[in-house]
Amino acid sequence: MFLKHCSIFIVFLFAFGAFTAQAKPLQIPAIQVVPIKDSATERQYELYIKLPKDYDADSAKTHPVIYIADALWHIEVISGSVDHLIKDAILVGVSWEKGIPEQQSRMRDYMPNQYEGENYKHPTGMAHEHLAFWMNDVFKYVETEYKADPMDRSYYGYSVSGTFGSYILLTRPDAFKNYILGSPVTLFDNHLVHEYEPIAKMIPKSLEANVFVSVGSDESQDNINQAISLVQFLKARKADNSQVDFRVIESADHGTAFPISAVQSLYWLAEVSD
Repeated sequence: MFLKHCSIFIVFLFAFGAFTAQAKPLQIPAIQVVPIKDSATERQYELYIKLPKDYDADSAKTHPVIYIADALWHIEVISGSVDHLIKDAILVGVSWEKGIPEQQSRMRDYMPNQYEGENYKHPTGMAHEHLAFWMNDVFKYVETEYKADPMDRSYYGYSVSGTFGSYILLTRPDAFKNYILGSPVTLFDNHLVHEYEPIAKMIPKSLEANVFVSVGSDESQDNINQAISLVQFLKARKADNSQVDFRVIESADHGTAFPISAVQSLYWLAEVSD
């Protein structure tokens, strides 16, 4: 019996060895990492750029671009979905500042005003400066180096980077054609982003942009109310040719809503892009 078991085991080892010899390593589509400097502040960032498979097929064709904030957290999920839904899109992820903790970079760059949370000692509230970096340096680089359509930009942000996207939408709506704002929380002064006076006075009477807003059904009631209030405001201000879509991600909290929201938002983006 022992010899029989040994024989079976040896056969298994040979079979396993043959299987592993034929297996191929996992290959992830190439994402180019490009260093970029904020020309106004000298801060160093990186761009994570993925080109569509047909990028070189037509030298005259320009491509839509999806810009992704909090890129290191989001680009893999978005990349995998875009391959099936928006095959001609260029992805451009924008990193946090190099050399400092990610949360310090996020709270400084994505917040529209000073965060007054207890014991938070780092700079915040520099969304205006960070938006200038996107518009003056990021867009310029991408649209100079790649066949990017400057009239077909989309923004993706979640949580605090969703708040940054809300700020861009309300103050410079022409920066992007489409906005995806996942759980765009308000973290400052108990003001909703569209009711914060320095922003409110800059909002145009008509917002010409397509907007997707999502929130998890199990998030805090404050987060849910903030998302609902923003959507109501956007629907009242949107241009006639613009769309505002609101999704509640069932049985999901602030963390677990992200992947479902990401995929649903890209289905939406594919539809509005047709």
